[in-house]
Amino acid sequence: MQEAVDFNCSRNIELFFAIYLNGSRVQMATEPVLTFTDQGRKVTIDVKTDEALRPRNVDIYVCESQITPSKRNWIKMKGVEKLGESEFRSTYSLVNGGEILFVFAVVDYRNGITVSTPITAHKCPKTQIVKTNLLYKNTHGEGDFTYQVNEKTLLGGAMCYTLSPITLIKGPMGISGISSSEGLLTFKVGENCVDIRRDSIFELDLYCNTEITLKVTMYVGVEGGDTVGYSVYASVTKGEVWQNVILSIKDFKTADGKSLPENFKPEYLVFSADGFFAINNVLLI
Repeated sequence: MQEAVDFNCSRNIELFFAIYLNGSRVQMATEPVLTFTDQGRKVTIDVKTDEALRPRNVDIYVCESQITPSKRNWIKMKGVEKLGESEFRSTYSLVNGGEILFVFAVVDYRNGITVSTPITAHKCPKTQIVKTNLLYKNTHGEGDFTYQVNEKTLLGGAMCYTLSPITLIKGPMGISGISSSEGLLTFKVGENCVDIRRDSIFELDLYCNTEITLKVTMYVGVEGGDTVGYSVYASVTKGEVWQNVILSIKDFKTADGKSLPENFKPEYLVFSADGFFAINNVLLI
C-alpha cells in the first residue's frame, strides 16, 4: 500500500508546495491527540482535534494484536461520534485476544488539510479470542478489504488515484457488494479470530455483468519472511443475480502445482478477475 497515492495525499502535497514554495497563507493543523479507556472487552478511543480549523471528518483505524506492520488488518471504525466541535469518539470490541491495540486517526479539515496521528500502540486487557467464520459482508462497508497495487500501472514507483479504487456498488436485488478494478486484498484471514484449515471451504456471493474467471490467491508465510501464493480459479457466467461460489482450500495450489502444507498460516488473500466483479457474504465453512 505504500506505493499508492490517493486524492487526499495529492491534495496535501499540493498544499505543502503552496505554503513552503509559493508562500501561501494556509494555517497548518496541530497533531490530533488520541486517548483510550478500557471497559472490559471494549476500548473507547477519543480523538482531540484542532478546533480552530473546524474538523470536517475524522476516521479512526484499528488493528488488534498484530505486531508485524505489513500484516495488519486495518479496520476503519464505523459510527464515529462527534463530541462538541473538536472531539470524536469510537468504541472497539476486542476479538483477537487483546493485549495490544494499534490505532491511528485521520482528520480532514475544512481548509483542505488532512492530518494523521502516528500509529499508537495501546496496551489493553488480555481477552478470549472470539472465533468467526464471517470474513466479509456489505454492512462492513470497506472494512477488512483494501485494493491490490497493480505494478503494471505504477508511475515513478507510485500509483495515483483521484477516486478510491475500492467501492461499494449496488448489484442485483438492491444488494451491495465490494468491488475494485485493481483486485481486492484482505488481511482478515491472518487474524487470530479466523481458523483456516486444509479441509475448510470458502463460500461467497459474486456478481459480474460479463463472463469472468475469478482468481483467488492465498499468500502464506514461509521461513525467511517471504510469502508463497496458492491460487484457485473459478469460471463465472454473467447474469443479473448474485451467484454462489464455493472454493475448497485443498484446491489452492502454487504455479507449479504444489498444495498447501498441513500446518499453514495465511497472511492475506487476494480476489482478482479478468473483468468487473463484486463480492459479498464471504464465509469460511
